[in-house]
Amino acid sequence: MWIFMLNRINKVMVSVVATLINTLLGIIGEYFGYTVLDKVGIVFMAGLCDIYTTFIVAILTPASLSLVFRDPLIAWKIPSYVIYALFLHIAFSSLMGELKRPALYQLFIASLFIVTGIILIISGYIIFIMMGLSVMSFGVLLCLMYFAPFIFKYRLSMRFVGFVAIILAPFLLVMMDITLYSIMITNILSQQWFEAFRRTLALLIIDSAGPLLLFGIIWLALDLQTILRETKGKISDKRRFIGLALLLVILLPVPTYIATRTMGIERRVRERIEAALPEEWSINGMRMSYIWSPIGASGVVFVTYPSTGHYEKGSIWYQAGINFYLIQGKDIVDVDKGYIDNITLRRLIILQFVAWLRPQKVRGEDIEIIATINTTGPIKLNNTQYIKVTMRMDSYTDMSPTEKITLQLDCFVTYIRELSRTGVIICYGEVSNFSQLQTEFKEILETFTWI
Repeated sequence: MWIFMLNRINKVMVSVVATLINTLLGIIGEYFGYTVLDKVGIVFMAGLCDIYTTFIVAILTPASLSLVFRDPLIAWKIPSYVIYALFLHIAFSSLMGELKRPALYQLFIASLFIVTGIILIISGYIIFIMMGLSVMSFGVLLCLMYFAPFIFKYRLSMRFVGFVAIILAPFLLVMMDITLYSIMITNILSQQWFEAFRRTLALLIIDSAGPLLLFGIIWLALDLQTILRETKGKISDKRRFIGLALLLVILLPVPTYIATRTMGIERRVRERIEAALPEEWSINGMRMSYIWSPIGASGVVFVTYPSTGHYEKGSIWYQAGINFYLIQGKDIVDVDKGYIDNITLRRLIILQFVAWLRPQKVRGEDIEIIATINTTGPIKLNNTQYIKVTMRMDSYTDMSPTEKITLQLDCFVTYIRELSRTGVIICYGEVSNFSQLQTEFKEILETFTWI
């Protein structure tokens, strides 16, 4: 009984250790603005462990990253990670001839091929449509072989099906994530977004294929199949427990420290924002790790506005406010040289407004920055140097019934060396009221400092 319980505990600890490793790698990716590098543990679990352990790691990885970065939207990756993990586990088992009911698994994996093909087709991008038709056709063929085997003189071996599944697995995961993002936020495969997303798409595919390639190399170099066969049932559960416990002790402090430090930075900035704002103003924090990830950025936004005038037609503060951005992964400004990346700044702003207006079902296609009026700087506000960009944007009200509105924006952009982040302050209001707000905007910003 004791050995049985220890074996169960070890399985749980393996899942936790794999999740921590994925989380640590995800933290590294997040630092550079991309939610990547978190799939290594999933691949190795799918190839070396049972389906239940693989399933648990696939669920816990996005959930853990969601907690570390306090971004609930990252948890939306759980369904795609679970499908990816099951897809890989069946594929590896097929290659090694370990499936006990291969026909049933063939039907399951065929359905995944069909779903992947449909996802590729509905993306609307010509290359993916062509790929989707091929993938879906392969899935339909496998289904026909299952339901009507008498039609086919020859049947595809499960080893071949597993090999094809492994090749397609990275594209399955990437396209599921893209489709989910496009449904929730905006179609990032559309012409206006794809140019910014192209580099991220390449990184996502490499990131998903990389762990598979690494696992394949280690499998061949160490002849893992022989090791697994020879050590089956011979490994001491007591020694494994001690080793896993030590790994947990070593690994756990790192994500805990990162999460605590991130929360500490954001809490201090929020306190300074609250100190600068009038008492009747509202402040709402928004995690942007998921929202900004297609363009290689992450961070947090504090949306602030006067509680009374923001929703009252006729008030000069109607739909007006001040947003504060803390951005990681994108260096869009060099104040000393007077340089600013206007294109990326515009994309960051659009995606932030889309995220804020999600309850009104506003999408990226509905919001457009129609003009950049001028760029000036460096200018100084409370001893901080900024580049100032003035824009006009077509947007919608953040209240029902939703109405179209044209906003003017004054954007103050700087790099905060002490925080290793880009800071952006956006003062916005209706075009007709904006000139009346500028004095009050200036009074608030003259009392604000990032650190």
